Amino acid sequence: MLTNGIKNMPQTVQYHRFGDPSVLEIVETASEKLGRREVAIQVHAVGLNPIDYKIFEGDPKIKMLERVHRAKHPRDWISTTKIFPRGVGRDFSGEIIAIGEDVSRFSIGDPVFGTLRSEPGLGTSKGSLSTEVTASVDEIERIPSNVDFLTAATLGVAAQTVCGAFRSLEVNATDTLVISAASGGIGSLATQLAIAKETKVIGIAGDSHQSYIRSLDAIAVSYSYGPQAIIESIQQNGASKFLDCFGGDYVDIALKAGLPPQKIGTLVPSPKALLRRVKFTGSRHGAPTDLARIAEYVANNRVDIHIDNIFPFTVQGIQEGYSVLAEGHTSGKVVIDFNVK
Repeated sequence: MLTNGIKNMPQTVQYHRFGDPSVLEIVETASEKLGRREVAIQVHAVGLNPIDYKIFEGDPKIKMLERVHRAKHPRDWISTTKIFPRGVGRDFSGEIIAIGEDVSRFSIGDPVFGTLRSEPGLGTSKGSLSTEVTASVDEIERIPSNVDFLTAATLGVAAQTVCGAFRSLEVNATDTLVISAASGGIGSLATQLAIAKETKVIGIAGDSHQSYIRSLDAIAVSYSYGPQAIIESIQQNGASKFLDCFGGDYVDIALKAGLPPQKIGTLVPSPKALLRRVKFTGSRHGAPTDLARIAEYVANNRVDIHIDNIFPFTVQGIQEGYSVLAEGHTSGKVVIDFNVK
């Protein structure tokens, strides 16, 4: 293993029981031993995602995915008696500080970003909210020279979620795509990527975000007018596909608007959606190449990443960041900056 000599013990966010953000704490941990095709990264920033708090809160839908996957692949899962402590977070950006065997594409000092992948549910003890993370070379990509660490830290989950969903739904330039929660971190990227693909977009968001949706060249629809108004807008604009980035009643709305189940994708698992044969999609249909693809869009100014809130890497900052994210009213991403206190 090659290293730059940094010996500080990593500071890592963990939790020992399910609950709200108050269960999160920062503890001192040991550096992981690098395996084949792995690198160690000094973290500069972490982008927060709704999936993070759904996991540490013990969301029943996430647990459902775990039970289903565990039944199909029992040897892949850790013992339930060893489920805690758990790490938090997936996305990150930083600089490589050590490289393992068979790593040829990266060098010490390279600025990189990525996302820690795992099976659905709670089957991983790793988290990106740490001053140092270990990642496979398949989980990272080099940051373009004109993209900063904060922006890069938001790209991982969003890139693989949106690209995976578009891949599953086969979104193309002939479509009119409806996107719920279109002003959020995932929804705004989906809206911009669809527009970049010359796909017509109907973006559903709150009243305060209507001008933002229009600024992305999408048709803005407010959810405050109720389901029937959304259904009428979908029908009037000839929507062909629907990407649900929020959950709730949006699958029902899409079906009532006349869209067939195979043309509807949701990022939020639910028994009702699965029984109706709507596609549960997102990062499960993502690919490693999606990271570089979205980074190129950002570097070429074809996609703009809006950061709504920045918090420091402190217990209070992290807890506040997740609390703000869970309120569901952000327009853009929430980021933890490790370089501010």
